[in-house]
Amino acid sequence: HIPVGVAVLFAILLSSPLIVFGPVFVCRLGRELFPREKPRQNRTRKVALVFFILTTMLAACSLVLGLVDLHRVRHFHWPLFCYAKEMYLDGGSIMHFGFGYRIRCWHQYSGDDVLVGSDIRWWPFYE
Repeated sequence: HIPVGVAVLFAILLSSPLIVFGPVFVCRLGRELFPREKPRQNRTRKVALVFFILTTMLAACSLVLGLVDLHRVRHFHWPLFCYAKEMYLDGGSIMHFGFGYRIRCWHQYSGDDVLVGSDIRWWPFYE
């Protein structure tokens, strides 16, 4: 198993380039989209910057939650796009992905495994 601290550090390292270079990119994009309207350009740049920082923080938190969740699963693989699978006695399984999402799959046994259905939930609200 990979320690939770290593998973959190990996998530921070993944998201740090977005945090550093994202606002610069958004400001340059705002300058290209609104070259003449200087008062509105400043407002647009600030709104875009705040929006980008909030979404980046949400993505980083979701990634950390996904990695911590994956740390608790026995069948663990470590590519950039994290994946693990958890089997249940009823024949169902849960697939875990690195951004905090789980896909729950139900199987029905009739000689061969048949996939009945699946649903996608964000991990903190999954029951």
